[in-house]
Amino acid sequence: MARCGTSWDNSPTPGYKSCIGVYGYKPFADDPLAYNTFMRRINSVDTNPICGATGDTSLPQVDLYGQCSGTANTPGLASRKQFHIGHTEIDSVKNDNIGKIGLTALHKKWGASGDWDNNGVSKNNVHYLDNEIVEYKGQRKTGQTVFALDIHGDKYTGGVTGVKRGKQIPSKDKPVCPNWVDSESGKRCGACLATMDNYGPGRYSVLAMVPKTESPDTRGYVFAIWSYSYMEVYPPHKNSGIPPSSQYIDKPVEFQVANCFKCDPSDPSCNREIQVDPSLCKDIPRCTAPKGAESWWECFTNHNSEIDIEIPANSPQFKSEPIKLGWNTMNANTWIADNEMYGADDPAFYRQTQVTKNDGLFISENGEYHLYEYDWRQEPDGSYSVYFYFDGDLVHVQKAFAPERAGRLIIGPWSGHWGGNQQYDTATIKIAEITITPQQNSNPLSFPQTFDQVFDGDRITCDFKEVTELTKGTVGPSPPGPPPPTPPKSTCFLYIMLAAIAVVFIICIGISLYSCHSKYGKK
Repeated sequence: MARCGTSWDNSPTPGYKSCIGVYGYKPFADDPLAYNTFMRRINSVDTNPICGATGDTSLPQVDLYGQCSGTANTPGLASRKQFHIGHTEIDSVKNDNIGKIGLTALHKKWGASGDWDNNGVSKNNVHYLDNEIVEYKGQRKTGQTVFALDIHGDKYTGGVTGVKRGKQIPSKDKPVCPNWVDSESGKRCGACLATMDNYGPGRYSVLAMVPKTESPDTRGYVFAIWSYSYMEVYPPHKNSGIPPSSQYIDKPVEFQVANCFKCDPSDPSCNREIQVDPSLCKDIPRCTAPKGAESWWECFTNHNSEIDIEIPANSPQFKSEPIKLGWNTMNANTWIADNEMYGADDPAFYRQTQVTKNDGLFISENGEYHLYEYDWRQEPDGSYSVYFYFDGDLVHVQKAFAPERAGRLIIGPWSGHWGGNQQYDTATIKIAEITITPQQNSNPLSFPQTFDQVFDGDRITCDFKEVTELTKGTVGPSPPGPPPPTPPKSTCFLYIMLAAIAVVFIICIGISLYSCHSKYGKK
């Protein structure tokens, strides 16, 4: 397996190559048996009480400590029905609620780090365009209605604002949604569609037009397609008498996320919303709190089941060489947890692979559409794999850290830190078709998701907002058409041409006869 910065592997289809940017936690990455044993442990549904579900059985709710109860969380179950959105479906919800066709919008902020910031993704950047031309592999459809997802760069001066986290009232046990409020600016704000239902293994297809920008490097955002399921589980309060949940995974310790606090987070009076500089905990062994300490680690489990297509790629080895992370590169990622470790050799629980197209780009060069797909499979031996495709070409197969839990499909552009130069106004990504075909004869694995579930009778969808009125967007450029046919010549024009030819012929004959007379007619 080639590591980025040193060598390349040939992809299954000629014309592409790949390398591993983030290898992942070696004891699992190097030992499929150890990995599969661990996955059977964390995804077991035979615990008491039952927490997960396969097939169409009922699904419980889950609190912040991973305690599962009840059976009313049925919206979280994986759908086994085929999902398809195209011209007819999009056209039917113009100026209407896109929930009628099974879609909603992601409305949140993430990805800020160090000196990099953005304004998230907003439901207000989701629009439609009609009378569009959709061209894919030379086949053209006219009069099409498509989704238009806007993303704004640093030159944006319009009225759509972004998203930021507002003040939040902490909870001791019940999941509480982040308080997403309008930010001061609409710059670096994108848009993402999301399915209302969850889906497990199957074929995921998106037909999209992904444009360049006016930035000097023509980049400026990350276009992403991802399946996503998330459960956040904390250890129980001390002296609570509640045993840790089977969903709280403390071994290996690297699996956990570590936050630093000035108060003991296992004490019910400690406000976990107030975190402090991790350097205060640097002398304390990770995920322990020695007696008498003035600061504490709190470690929690983050079950992050995810599959990513991201364009461009973000291999850490090429961070200082952005020319190697252009529109001809793509991430093919698989995750089972996000422990906030993203280095090439960190003990991360995901695999980041960069696929590079030898000639051409993974986006649109002249307004044409491309087909982005992955086939998430439950193999006959019970393991899972993900097969990544571009325009029908198989470009990568990923088995390491392939997830198992069903989640929503999310699609759209966002302002990731590796997206490139932000010196542009607005780019519009067009989505013509979305199709999900669940794998036949599989039992998709569903688990309750902390911030996306029915809890105590209330539907919690923290990071998703309805688009109740799908408005028309700004008309973007259409693909260049073939040159217009040469118009037929009129009958009158043909007669004139024939007459002209006849006159020239007669003149030539006359000149010829005159010449002959002049030369031979005199005795």
